[in-house]
Amino acid sequence: MKFEQMNISFDPRNLIPLEEMGTIYPTLRLTDNWGILKVNKGALISINWDKITLSHPTKIARQTIEGDGWLLQLNENYSFELDEKNHIYGIRKN
Repeated sequence: MKFEQMNISFDPRNLIPLEEMGTIYPTLRLTDNWGILKVNKGALISINWDKITLSHPTKIARQTIEGDGWLLQLNENYSFELDEKNHIYGIRKN
């Protein structure tokens, strides 16, 4: 999921750097134009801080998406969609 105007809170004592890939944040709360993301089992933020990578979703409802250890609450003007060509989920502004 790409960032637009991200604001993040996390515990700086438990980060796991992954060289050129970025950093794993075991727990975090992130807000952006697209909504609110809460993570309690890890997420990867890219090295240049422009996107976050999560495990595949396990439950997709209209504006609430859940995965193993994360919950995403989307704002009304955004949707969560699968790029079937690349098999990657992402957020799209409607």
